Amino acid sequence: MHRPLSRAPHFAPFDISLDAPIGHKEREMEVTSIVHVIDDDPSLRRAVPALLRSVGIAAAAYESCDAFLAAARPDVPSCLLLDVRLPGISGLDFQAQLEAHGVRMPVIMITGHGDVPM
Repeated sequence: MHRPLSRAPHFAPFDISLDAPIGHKEREMEVTSIVHVIDDDPSLRRAVPALLRSVGIAAAAYESCDAFLAAARPDVPSCLLLDVRLPGISGLDFQAQLEAHGVRMPVIMITGHGDVPM
């Protein structure tokens, strides 16, 4: 049964201000699904997860593809909000490599640049 957003639980699996894993107390909270955000822009890494959490959606932010791959991720339904332009590997190239890393989840591409050929 679907519950109204106003009654959805608030999850905070990561400290978005520092892009660091959460403390022990929060880790015990049940996360039933999560949106992963990979973006090199610190303001976006703070704003998007904060917006998602404000409506009860768990979110985790990463500054790079390597940080995402190195992090412990809960084994729950997930999706990835991925910046097209990142330092090092591009979001498009990373999306193509996800399966090789054992990561299977829907990917939503974002960009602040309207001139990126896709």
